[in-house]
Amino acid sequence: MQRLDEQVSLQDIAAVSELTPYRIYRAFQKEVGMTPHEFQRQARISLATSKIRNGESLAGIAAEAGFTDQAHFTRSFYRQLGVTPGVYRDAHIEGP
Repeated sequence: MQRLDEQVSLQDIAAVSELTPYRIYRAFQKEVGMTPHEFQRQARISLATSKIRNGESLAGIAAEAGFTDQAHFTRSFYRQLGVTPGVYRDAHIEGP
């Protein structure tokens, strides 16, 4: 996934695709089964989980995955997976 750290709006996509934002939204939702925003959030969390498993810092992951701050990252992560990033890390990283 590229550009997950950037805020890409429907207007941005519409300008490139020469379609209306509404048409892009509806077509994306029909094809993918979720809104573009939900897709982006899910992709960010997916990136974050792989980086957590690699032992990277949570603050760095939050920034690299495009969350405005670590609190936003934690809230989104919890909504998606039902655990905080710290709990996820503790469950997936072997200790010394």
